[in-house]
Amino acid sequence: ANSKNLKYCFACDESEDCSYGFHLSKSFNCIDNSHMGYDRSELAYNTIGTSGVFNCFCCESSWHDNDLICCGLCFNSKDCFGSVAMRHNQYCILNKQYSKKEYDEMVPKIIERMILNGEWGQFFPRELALFGYNESVAQEYYPLEKKKALEAGWQWKDEDEKESGSGFEIPDDIGDVDDDVCEEVLICEKSGRPYKILERERSFYKKLQIPIPRLAPDQRVIERQRLRSPMKLWQRECMKCSKEHLSVFGPKCKEKIYCEKCYLEEVY
Repeated sequence: ANSKNLKYCFACDESEDCSYGFHLSKSFNCIDNSHMGYDRSELAYNTIGTSGVFNCFCCESSWHDNDLICCGLCFNSKDCFGSVAMRHNQYCILNKQYSKKEYDEMVPKIIERMILNGEWGQFFPRELALFGYNESVAQEYYPLEKKKALEAGWQWKDEDEKESGSGFEIPDDIGDVDDDVCEEVLICEKSGRPYKILERERSFYKKLQIPIPRLAPDQRVIERQRLRSPMKLWQRECMKCSKEHLSVFGPKCKEKIYCEKCYLEEVY
């Protein structure tokens, strides 16, 4: 919403001149970024979870920073390279403090070496991931089987041995559910995984007269994701002038598809 000049971007708000972005807000002149928002960001490349940054390159979870390269969890810092968990710092390389002169001399040499190693411009390597591919939101948007994920170099979290349920039969009417439901181990009707109902959760369902869910929480997330349009663009023809253009609506969708020119003529 309220955005323009975006290419292959999804779920964006108040952003301009960006490419290959996902969940961008107040982002300008950025490319290959995900989850940027709240405060204006500009000139960011290959970042995730940043806010209020300027001229940042391959960074993650950093806010209100300028001129950072390959940094993570840095806040209100600038001119840092390969540093983590810095606050109000400047001219640091691998968390070590340098003078401006030393920093300006060393960084070009490091970049030159990274280019020779094929590392420059790449996000943090996959072997540094703390979680398995199937534990991350990547599995929700770009699902992979275990074999494919491992072949691509990602980690994988195998499921723990499934716990047997208590055999509790969930009543259809929330009014028939007693307080002791929170002591029961329920089994998801679709995935077979065990789950429990928390007391505050049970109170919420009772207050709104909502039945106890028969699906485990993670399965409910999967079901909701299936209702969303995929992060994909299709080549479509304008239904008014037949001009080809990209659209988030696939060929099987029933929505009317107009190019920008015909859409504006129709609206205004």
